[in-house]
Amino acid sequence: MLRVFVISFLILSFVAEAVARDPFRGQKGSIVEVSVVDSSGKAVLNGKGYVIDKDGLIVTVCRMILKWYEDIRNDLIVRTEDGKVFPLYRLISYNPALDLAIFKINAELTEIAIPSNERVSSYIRKTINRYRDMVKNVKNSTETLAEDVNGIKRPEAAPNLKEPDSLSDSPYVRGIRYASLKRYREAIEEYHKALREDPDNPDIYSDLGLAYYKIDRYRDSIDAYRKVLLLRPSSKPIYERLGTLYLISGEYDEAIGIFKKALQLDYSDPKTHFNLAIASFMKGDMDSAWQEYIILTGLDEDLSRRLWDIIN
Repeated sequence: MLRVFVISFLILSFVAEAVARDPFRGQKGSIVEVSVVDSSGKAVLNGKGYVIDKDGLIVTVCRMILKWYEDIRNDLIVRTEDGKVFPLYRLISYNPALDLAIFKINAELTEIAIPSNERVSSYIRKTINRYRDMVKNVKNSTETLAEDVNGIKRPEAAPNLKEPDSLSDSPYVRGIRYASLKRYREAIEEYHKALREDPDNPDIYSDLGLAYYKIDRYRDSIDAYRKVLLLRPSSKPIYERLGTLYLISGEYDEAIGIFKKALQLDYSDPKTHFNLAIASFMKGDMDSAWQEYIILTGLDEDLSRRLWDIIN
């Protein structure tokens, strides 16, 4: 559970009465109940929120987040109009000046609120767009890293787009050929057969991790890449892939730890500093995100501008 806020946020929240008290007045269909509950499940604070995006994005007031943050045992939950309950999945934005906090639950929703206050409306649109861009960038980054083998050799006897030969090919070669045909589940079966014959081959685990990634089995992909690092601990590309998988899985502490290990192998890699900044930003650690931005300005101008657009 994410619980990282800058102290100034806590101070500013007590004077955040800058906008109209209810910029969503009259929009009943989009209202959800937001509650902070203690370890026994008892509500310690009840409030309301508004659905601002069908992908489960909710806006509420800052005091709900502050109460959630107040005790490590507190949880924040959302009850929709049909009675379903969802826990907070990810905090996206916290703005004491507007007295608004935006967070995500894992749910598909229907009614969407449209704020009447233009300042609030502009902030929400910007935040939603930034969040979508961030998710897209992280996904693209993972795709790029996953496709880039960076020196992890594949058998040269495995031409692309050739149907696997069950008689002459080894399981590993059949797996690679299935993968080249985008038949990833069959590839996974062959990689596991290959690992029974050669259980300490990091190349097989690497290709297995990529195949799992291709069918969105991120946890299995993570496990495979972690095995690669046990066998080949100095493989920076694998650290990058593993870090980005943790990132898109919402495991920000794990992502941060992996990216820091990658920087120990190559501190000057701008992609790693960028990914570390994104992980810190998503965790809510803005100080660390800004530190990585400052470092990035001296390494890669394009990536630093891209990071500025995300965290600013």
